[in-house]
Amino acid sequence: MDLMIADLAKDGAVLTAARESAQEILEMDPHLVLPQHAPIRNQLDRLKDKKESNWGRIS
Repeated sequence: MDLMIADLAKDGAVLTAARESAQEILEMDPHLVLPQHAPIRNQLDRLKDKKESNWGRIS
């Protein structure tokens, strides 16, 4: 999954929706143990295991 830096002026609504969704998920399943949250947990584990971030890919 490639992550990009958001443009607050253009992406404000998307960022708000993403934040609200993330809050709902963490309120429901703070440890991401439910099967439907496995992809999120797996991605976080992969990011945590990386030693370096590739900031050069951010556009």
